[in-house]
Amino acid sequence: MVTPVDTAEVRTALAQLAEIHAQVLRSEVFSGYRSRPMICTALLALTAALLQATVFPSHDAGAYARLWIVTAGLCTTLCVTDLFVHTWRDRASAERRRVLKVSSQFAPAFVAGSILPLVLVRPELGAVGLLPGLWALVFGLGVFASRPFLPRAIGYVGLWYCGSGVVQLLQAGAAVPGPWGMGITFCVGQALTACILHFGIERKTAGEA
Repeated sequence: MVTPVDTAEVRTALAQLAEIHAQVLRSEVFSGYRSRPMICTALLALTAALLQATVFPSHDAGAYARLWIVTAGLCTTLCVTDLFVHTWRDRASAERRRVLKVSSQFAPAFVAGSILPLVLVRPELGAVGLLPGLWALVFGLGVFASRPFLPRAIGYVGLWYCGSGVVQLLQAGAAVPGPWGMGITFCVGQALTACILHFGIERKTAGEA
């Protein structure tokens, strides 16, 4: 029969093991994110900006929001699919838990970004001009939340997004935003992310193989 003292010791040991495991996760650079899908998302952002500039009506807040929501959905699907195919599918359960741990760091920013257009696009508010800046700012905070698991240089990406978001918020008006605020912010940010992942993880991994 297990005594209460034994139970307390077991719980303490499990808590210590969990803390050690968390520290190990934080000390290892996560290699699940890859540069190729990041470059593709940069090109998608540029394509969306070109479409807004040439096809979509400049005064329609709903069309603006739909265009960038679809673009964000395509980028998310691309990254999640790549993460599943190259990291999740053939790995052990411990590595899968690591994927979930790292991905969950960005989840709050993703949820917040998904909610923003539902509020800001309403005509009575006249606040659609805030959307690009808030999206960039929220995305930058998500990057900073993921930084403990990624190359340290990824902090520059977070600074880019947060800085760009602040600048766009300061310049925001009631009109539908132009295409290049979103396009340049996310094209440059994702291209910079791709470079950091390539030189900070992929080339080092290839050199060690």
